Amino acid sequence: MHIRSFWGTCPAPLLGLDISSSSVKLVEIESRGRQKLLKHCARAPLGSGWVVDGRIENPHEVAAVIRGLIDTTGTKTRQVALALPSSAVITRQVFIPRGLTALEIEQQVEMEARQAMGLPLEELYLDFCEEGAVGERIDKVAVQIVGTRRERISDLQTLCDRSGLEPVVVEIQNASLSRAMVRVMRLAPPSPVDAIFLQLKWSGSEVSTQAFQYFEPIYWHSQSCAQPLQDKHRGALLKDIENGLQQFLQNATSGRVHGMYLAGGVALTQGICEWATQATHIPCDVLDPFQGLAVHQQLDRHTVQKEAAHYVSACGLALRTPT
Repeated sequence: MHIRSFWGTCPAPLLGLDISSSSVKLVEIESRGRQKLLKHCARAPLGSGWVVDGRIENPHEVAAVIRGLIDTTGTKTRQVALALPSSAVITRQVFIPRGLTALEIEQQVEMEARQAMGLPLEELYLDFCEEGAVGERIDKVAVQIVGTRRERISDLQTLCDRSGLEPVVVEIQNASLSRAMVRVMRLAPPSPVDAIFLQLKWSGSEVSTQAFQYFEPIYWHSQSCAQPLQDKHRGALLKDIENGLQQFLQNATSGRVHGMYLAGGVALTQGICEWATQATHIPCDVLDPFQGLAVHQQLDRHTVQKEAAHYVSACGLALRTPT
């Protein structure tokens, strides 16, 4: 489920800005007809405690880092897409009558949200989208409601103001990861039509697992890492991968896992894909979100390819730019 935007529609061009607890990643992708060009790509570390679970605890220092990235890349783009961690977003599915006008839909959603969200609506930013018919019931439509506390958006707005940026899109981080993953899947060699692919992404003390089938996300789960990232070794990484795979298989109803992609800096651990393939008997690879993109002449292609796994979320955000 994507949060379409807490600010409005998404213009182009657009910076993808991924702010994690340890670093900031910036990506800009320019569309040139059917071709996409990776125009800017850079990252910089953050101090301990500056960002905690997506909350900006030290906006002054984080803004200084972002301004440094803007200066380093030389980008002239100031409109930006950002993401919130899933833990910062409330999602609820409700069912409303079919055939309502746009105003009636908004009124119905607001009424349902007051009962479903668990918090006063005055404390939340809300968005929603229709998901279609409910089984064989032609009189009902499923609607996904998403919300986040107003201070989360206010914090991002303040950070952008200090960084000289204009925030235009905020979405759940799962959505940006999914967008990057689906794009790579479409570039891959043909696979069985019902094949399932997993994406595992390490972030902070958690590792998230997403499953995709028919180029659509069908499953998401997050769990604590076997060990803190700074203490990672072969056994702990394999345990994370096996736990994510096992958790999915316990919930899967059909299909076969055809492959796994690893994302985030941990995915660059030497030998991890070979270890995972041997342990699970499922082909495993590092997710390269820049696959198939032209690379600007001012960027070092080798460095971009070597560090690509760091930029999966930032790339997914930058891909919000209309084609």
